[in-house]
Amino acid sequence: MNESTSSHNLDYVKNKVKFFGKGSEYLGIVLINLLLTIVTLGIYHPWGKEKLESISGEKLS
Repeated sequence: MNESTSSHNLDYVKNKVKFFGKGSEYLGIVLINLLLTIVTLGIYHPWGKEKLESISGEKLS
């Protein structure tokens, strides 16, 4: 292993992602998105994906 690879691995360990929200809130959104995607035969998928990304952006640091 060379120097640049080992220093890159150390940077990765320092920058951990933390979720500041309730897991039940996130799970509820995932389940609703799944249900709506199935009922609408996949039409709802882009909106559900966007909703998850916006929640993740608000609650992750």
